[in-house]
Amino acid sequence: MPLTASDSASVYDLYRRVAATSPHGFLTEKSMDDILAILDCPGHSASVGAWADGRLVAYALCVRETNEVYLRSPLIRVVQGRGEPLWSGKGTVVDPQFEGRLLMPRLLARRYGLIREHSALCHSAGMIAVDNIPSLIGALRAGSWAVGLEDDQYCRNFVCYGGALAEVVAFGEECALAIEDLDGLSARFTSGWVGTGVTLDRKSGRRQLILRQATIAGQPLG
Repeated sequence: MPLTASDSASVYDLYRRVAATSPHGFLTEKSMDDILAILDCPGHSASVGAWADGRLVAYALCVRETNEVYLRSPLIRVVQGRGEPLWSGKGTVVDPQFEGRLLMPRLLARRYGLIREHSALCHSAGMIAVDNIPSLIGALRAGSWAVGLEDDQYCRNFVCYGGALAEVVAFGEECALAIEDLDGLSARFTSGWVGTGVTLDRKSGRRQLILRQATIAGQPLG
């Protein structure tokens, strides 16, 4: 269900509990005021939560961006070059006791629907630490694509996109690269490739990102 300013204390409590045991960089540091600022602006917030027995057990925060962001990604540059609104994820958290119940894909799908209520065209993006493979897999299973790499004050992150461009992007050649091969992935992203899934290389036992060459109207993104 949608989150409002009245849910700020519950969001902050869940954030603190999960952040206390999360690896460095998986969650951006947030204060109670940060969370309140996100939720206390209905026209620019598309944040959702899941509850169990009256307790918040998962949330996905999202706001409408007012600045240009993620410009290293050719796909995000297409969105912002068109002047279409981009919504940015500000943290997705699931209580460890409720992991494995597909809450993350369900939250992201509900968030997508909420964005559609605000914007005729839905474009959303967010960052996931490159070491946070479970969250990356969850985002890709929910229909998002990995479209770039960005550094923040903590670590390097995948930029993930979901939205209306899925209806106009066509895919060409396909390949797979080890998720640890950040230089190789960066080169592919810069050339307009996007990551659509994660697979396991049985020979090496390493996770690989499935990459596809993306084009719009026959033109490569890169």
